[in-house]
Parts: sequence; C-alpha cells; structure tokens
Amino acid sequence: MGDRRARRLSLADRSRSAAANTIPVVTAASVATTAMRSTAAGYHDVLNWDAVPKKYQILVCRGPDCGDRLHSVDVHSAFDRELKVCNLAGNEATLGLYSCFGRCKKGVNVLVREVRPNENTRMIMLMPTAGPGAFLYHAVKPDEARRILEDHIAAGRPLVEWTRRLPPEPAP
Repeated sequence: MGDRRARRLSLADRSRSAAANTIPVVTAASVATTAMRSTAAGYHDVLNWDAVPKKYQILVCRGPDCGDRLHSVDVHSAFDRELKVCNLAGNEATLGLYSCFGRCKKGVNVLVREVRPNENTRMIMLMPTAGPGAFLYHAVKPDEARRILEDHIAAGRPLVEWTRRLPPEPAP
C-alpha cells in the first residue's frame, strides 16, 4: 500500500513540475478578452486589428477565351510587374494562373481572394470563388493591375463595380 501512495505522489509531483515549466500561451482571443476587460472603450480601440497583415491570392484566368482570344498573359505579366514595385501596406499577395472561371464572355477575369489563417489551400484551388473575401473582376486590362493592387490589397477596398462590368462591345 505504501508503494502505491508513493507512486501517486510522484506522478502528482511530476505533473506539478511540468506545469511550472510550461510557457503560458498568449492568443489573440486572450489578449482581446484582457483588453476588453481593461477598458470601457472596448477591445477594438485597444488593439489595431487593421494593422494585422493579410494574405491574398491573385488568379488570372487562362481559359480559351481569356487566354487565347483576350491575351490574359498580358494581364498576368502586368500583375507580376506591379507586385514587384507596388507598396501593399504590409500585406502579401501571390500570383497564379487558373484554368477557367466559367465567365468567358466577361473576360479577362481576375480573382482576388483573401487567404484566411488555417484555410486549406487545396480547397481554394478547387473552388477559388467560394468563401468570404473572394472578388472576381471582369474585363480586366493590363493597365488596371496597379489599381487593383492599391485599392483592394493595400487599402482593403475591393472594386465592387468591376465585379459587375461587361467587356466593351466589339466594333461592327
């Protein structure tokens, strides 16, 4: 009987010493809760959530209409050039090509999508337009790449009117 009690004590002692050696985990939720308790103004005023950098994915359509007929490679090249020189206000953006968004008559189509933390990037490639923070721009021209980067990615203001526009009618 004495051995069991000694064994129980040693296990309890081990767990106490392990707890004493752990580093407390600080999460955004715990910081927000602490900040909310400490001020009557609320946690949004204490923590600047807008300063947290965001990650975006830019996908340019390369389908048969956008790619061959409308030369989406020129739009992709413009984004590539502008990403190297444009200030994204601490945000990050990756650029890629996508086979087809299915909006061929509205092309060149460019998807700008916020990539959320812990989001499955394979699911994004399967259904890129699904989910919050996805904006599919239509009839994008190469000279509009900078505006999309500055307004949508750097400033956080999507160009909603460009998600509804149609390409110009061809001349008769």
